[in-house]
Amino acid sequence: MKNQSFAKKLRNALVGIGLAWTEERNFRVHVALGLATLLAFAVLRPTALWWAFIVLCSALVLAAPLLTLSQIGAG
Repeated sequence: MKNQSFAKKLRNALVGIGLAWTEERNFRVHVALGLATLLAFAVLRPTALWWAFIVLCSALVLAAPLLTLSQIGAG
């Protein structure tokens, strides 16, 4: 796994995201709410600091089920 090409690593990551999308209902809900939040921020136009906070929080929320799914797959 360590000596894989970048293309293979990217393909594996995209397969994992697709698996989370099909298997995890909460992941789909989190994606929808994250998009709604980004749309609200686009309308409200907050400062860059608030954008950074919301992007960071959204990324962490989406990463959690992916990490859980990767641990289930590895075990």
